[in-house]
Amino acid sequence: MIISVRKISRWLQMMILVCLFSFILYKMLDVLHVWIQPTDKYREPIGDSLKVNAEFAVRSTNTAWFDELLTRLKLFYFLGE
Repeated sequence: MIISVRKISRWLQMMILVCLFSFILYKMLDVLHVWIQPTDKYREPIGDSLKVNAEFAVRSTNTAWFDELLTRLKLFYFLGE
């Protein structure tokens, strides 16, 4: 069995290049992931801004059950849930 030093060096060089390029690609994708990551929408507001929650479905004792059903259905389609 003949062991060629040239073939082993080429194989080793190829493996080193594959590992190096894989590492570089991994780091580039990690930087891209951090760059396109959405901001946290539940964080505390900065400065004078306030976080406001709006209540769309207003309950009333005078409305009929059908009106309440329509209001809830409109809210369902408005919110898309």
